Amino acid sequence: MPSLKKWLKKTFGGEDSNSVQSQIPSTLRYGFSAAEMPNLEEKALLSHEDVHKLLMSVSANYNDDPRLETIVEDYFAYNRIFEAKVPPKSEPDFMKKAAEVNRRIMESNERLISSLSEAAADYIQRSGQERTKKDADRELAERYEKMGVMLKKLAEHTLGQQAAIANAYDRVMEVRHQDASTPDRLEGKTFNEIFTDTRVYRKGEMEGKALGQGGMNTVYKVHVDGKERVFKQGSGSIRSLDEYATDVDVYRERLGAEVEQRTLSDGTTQFVLKDVETAKRDVAVSRVDQLFGFHVAVGTRLVRSETGELSSLMELSSGQEITKFALISDPTQEQAIRAFQANGYEDTIEMLQHAVESKKKNGESPALIKANEEELQMWVKEKETKSANPVICIRDSDLNKSLMEMAALDYICTHMDRHVGNYMVVQQDGKFRVQAIDNDTAFARVEEGRMGGSNAPEVSLEDNFPFVDAELKEKIQAITPQTLRDSLTGLLKEDQITVACERLKKMQEHFEKIEVVTGDFTPEQIDKLLDSSKSMTSYNAHLTQHTAEKDKTVREWARKTPEYYETLLPQEVAAKRAIAESKAKKEAEKMTFAQFSKETAEKEPSASKKDRSQWKKVSPTKSMEKEAPVIGANRTPKR
Repeated sequence: MPSLKKWLKKTFGGEDSNSVQSQIPSTLRYGFSAAEMPNLEEKALLSHEDVHKLLMSVSANYNDDPRLETIVEDYFAYNRIFEAKVPPKSEPDFMKKAAEVNRRIMESNERLISSLSEAAADYIQRSGQERTKKDADRELAERYEKMGVMLKKLAEHTLGQQAAIANAYDRVMEVRHQDASTPDRLEGKTFNEIFTDTRVYRKGEMEGKALGQGGMNTVYKVHVDGKERVFKQGSGSIRSLDEYATDVDVYRERLGAEVEQRTLSDGTTQFVLKDVETAKRDVAVSRVDQLFGFHVAVGTRLVRSETGELSSLMELSSGQEITKFALISDPTQEQAIRAFQANGYEDTIEMLQHAVESKKKNGESPALIKANEEELQMWVKEKETKSANPVICIRDSDLNKSLMEMAALDYICTHMDRHVGNYMVVQQDGKFRVQAIDNDTAFARVEEGRMGGSNAPEVSLEDNFPFVDAELKEKIQAITPQTLRDSLTGLLKEDQITVACERLKKMQEHFEKIEVVTGDFTPEQIDKLLDSSKSMTSYNAHLTQHTAEKDKTVREWARKTPEYYETLLPQEVAAKRAIAESKAKKEAEKMTFAQFSKETAEKEPSASKKDRSQWKKVSPTKSMEKEAPVIGANRTPKR
């Protein structure tokens, strides 16, 4: 094995592996001593020096086990891949070449984890078996145990490298989307040079920083490199309440999770999820978003939790849930919707003001008065905040384009839980765009179907894309299924990657058949997108349904508020006016006919009822303009 000898010689000196071994202290030849053994729990990754020491100690104890020789040789080949240079972004097929390197690294990484873990388990088992023998060789059992521990450390380190590998590749992705005039900071560098350690995030550092808790995990706000980010621990457990039972079945069926049920000391049940790999799903969605240049998902990278789980570190969205905005379907309604927002708080504020004044007048407890005053201030502040919330017209062309891009991302990534609470809206330079969050349930097992208990729409190609924006089509057609596969290798399982590639191909074929739109969408095109009959198969139409629910509340209020009735409901007001005018016109016609009938009867008292009925067939108003019917024209002449 000349390559191994060359590497050993370069690292530790000596002419061959035997002379190298003779230079290694005895503690290293038979494994680290307890004091020297690197502690992986204190950091995310071992140092380069520690890895070399472990590999050298493994190589010094080959004995007759060919697996150990193969493992060291494979590790050498694995490290050599990192010497590949990052292709310059000016080079054709830049992303394709970078993705190929990523695939080679991740495949090698996974093979090493498997072989290291199997060998470690075998040596630890051998140690236990040797100790139980009557004529046990204690020294041999100890050597086996130390070998098992060393191999386990290398396996844990190699697993921990997956986060750093993913982050290095994502840095390459970022370079691709930089402006052509921006200097390529990675040009000439090897993957090894941009390969950085990932820190460990501990619960103690995040006390009191929880942003929220869902069914699977809690998210925390953390500071990294002077910026606020969001930490979410991978996998996690579902809380114990009964309402999560349905979710457990969903996670098992859709996400392929192994679920372990535990009964806690207080009698409640906890469901522990295994093999969900939520952090990898999070990062995979972020990577697909970057690959296509959508920029609708929050940037996410892999990190480690204190328990060793791969977790996700996300950018903190600068937007807010769309449900926090004032949604309108007509731009002329903005003034009225703001009045409605402010009006909703008036009664409560007035009631609290009266309560505070009454308590002061009656000399009640200062503490009680203070509590009412604080509640009053809270409602006043809430009124000011809500009234200042941006108003969004769901017919906005930029918003609808951004929703279509998010739909394209979620279709490829099989995201089944994109309800209105799982994306934010950001206003930038006067334009609205969406930001997809909570992506750890993407890459579900099924191609169609919503998550259990969710009111999220599923993306239908036909309903969500009756036509396609020219820029979106260009982004979709620029990436081949193979490049997508190479980009996701190591993050997802093979069947998940295959489904993503198949869905990309379907989308590309669909986009070739439909109308391509350049520039802003026309009112007619937006009508197609917002068709309420497609509210559960289209993100755009789903927003229509949500807006309609708010519209109903606002309409009821507007009908009771004369100063805003005409502004907010112009069509309804116009319809009522038309009905009133029609009714008035009919009343006028009745009066005209009555007057005409009376005058005629006085002149021709002998006119029959049949004559009078003939007059009614003629419009009364017109009858005043034309000649009156001949009286007695239908009567039989007297002889």
